[in-house]
Amino acid sequence: MIEKFELWKHINFLSLYPRNPHSKHYYDSQKYIEEFLERIGYIVIEDKFPYIDEDGNRKIGTNIIAKSDEEKQPIIIIGAHYDSVPNSPGADDNATGIAVLLEIAKIINPEYIKDKKYAIWYVAFDLEELGMLGSKFLANYISQRNINVKYVVVFEMLGFTCKKRVIQTIPKLILIKYWDILLKYLMLKNDFIVIVGDENSSSLAKLFEKTLRNKVNTINFLAEYKGHNFPITRISDHSPFWDINIPAIMITDTSFLRNHNYHKKSDTLETLDFEFLTKVANGILE
Repeated sequence: MIEKFELWKHINFLSLYPRNPHSKHYYDSQKYIEEFLERIGYIVIEDKFPYIDEDGNRKIGTNIIAKSDEEKQPIIIIGAHYDSVPNSPGADDNATGIAVLLEIAKIINPEYIKDKKYAIWYVAFDLEELGMLGSKFLANYISQRNINVKYVVVFEMLGFTCKKRVIQTIPKLILIKYWDILLKYLMLKNDFIVIVGDENSSSLAKLFEKTLRNKVNTINFLAEYKGHNFPITRISDHSPFWDINIPAIMITDTSFLRNHNYHKKSDTLETLDFEFLTKVANGILE
């Protein structure tokens, strides 16, 4: 069972300062994540990749990959991005996702997995905020080497709720087309989780919906055409895996549709609902 205080400790450290690329706390957060996963017994790799920053400078990004086994396939990837935008401590975006990833990795650890017929990679993606650069790099690597990935689960903002009904924004396409989803939106308070999948990951999404519903209100949203007709469903690290036909889902508190602190200085620890986050974490764990 995942404890609320353990999640709080991770987020308290990660959200002390912004984790924008190449800042001091960005590197401190990398070290924190790596050392935690190494203590559990994972093989931890810094997967470096080149990119061009917004000023045209050549830089290096770093995905942190913790492998339960270096050889075994198929592989299940559990991921969340650790970077933030400048000037935002990124408590919900996405220290919550990393905190849940770390606590799940502690329980579903190498000893637990060793007799399974699959391996798990826990991936802390870099540079999601610059266009999912880390997940695009990893997806391309997997595709080029024909690595057998069973599925991918991505955590993207998991800890914000609001009891005011009016705060939740409803995307226009849902108003126009997805009436069943609209009805669920209107019936629920702003305290639900959404699982976003594509046609290739519908069974995976249903599996996680079943377990999450035991803990929190849950909406399962199927994006048609890999989300290209509904771009809001593509704006996290799951979508590069859709593009190479690997089943992938995003689990989210709906990000900026609910959380008015998104990409702001106000995205702080104090704004989070830790009771909700703990329920979400344990729903995923089940």
